[in-house]
Amino acid sequence: MSGGRNIDSQQAQSFELIHDSTDQSQKLWARLVKIFGSVDSAPVGLSKDFRVTTFEVGDTEVKIPPSPLADRNFMMVTNKSETDTVYVAKTGVQAGNALGTTSGMDIPPGETSNIAIKSNVEVELYAIAETGKTVILKVVEVA
Repeated sequence: MSGGRNIDSQQAQSFELIHDSTDQSQKLWARLVKIFGSVDSAPVGLSKDFRVTTFEVGDTEVKIPPSPLADRNFMMVTNKSETDTVYVAKTGVQAGNALGTTSGMDIPPGETSNIAIKSNVEVELYAIAETGKTVILKVVEVA
C-alpha cells in the first residue's frame, strides 16, 4: 500500500464490519483514510425530479435517453434483454470489445450500470446493440 498507513489487527478490530458468515475468512474490514485538502463532491440523489424511460436500441446509436432529464446527477441503465448485450459510450459508440476508444461499455443481458454525473454538466451518452439485434433499455434518471 503506497503512501498509506498500515494498522495492526488490534486497531483493525475496531473497524471490523459485521458480516453474517461463520467463515472467518470472509470478514470485511474498513480502512481508515485521511483526506488532506478539499474534496469536490457533487450531490447525487433525488432533489428535484425523477424519471424512468424505456425504449428500444438497435444497431444504430441512440441517445440515452432520447430526451435527457434536466439537471440530472445520476443514471441507472438496465438492459432488459434476456440474450443480447448493449454498449454505452459517447457519440460514435460501436458494439463489441475492440481495442481503442470507440467500443462502448458493455451492459450484459439483464444487468444494470449506474452512472453518477457531476452537477451542472450536460453529459450525452449513446447506446448501440450488435448488428441485427434490438434490445430494450430502461433508464432511471435522478435530478
